[in-house]
Amino acid sequence: NTYLTASRASVAPEGTARIAVAAVPLSYGEQITPERVRFIDYPADALPAGAFRSGPDLIKPGERRLALAPIAANEPI
Repeated sequence: NTYLTASRASVAPEGTARIAVAAVPLSYGEQITPERVRFIDYPADALPAGAFRSGPDLIKPGERRLALAPIAANEPI
């Protein structure tokens, strides 16, 4: 039962896409780092415009990304 439950939880529900959301509240001008981001399954037919679908797209090596507006926890980036 444990094996079946674990394998079912690791598969993304059909009709969803993984997007980046804030793991913690971010203030204006605060740097976005991997520790402050997490990925969730989001309905594919309701993806916010410009949503980031992978870590390398969001935070490129050698570049900084700053919050241009306050971002609440669990809000798409």
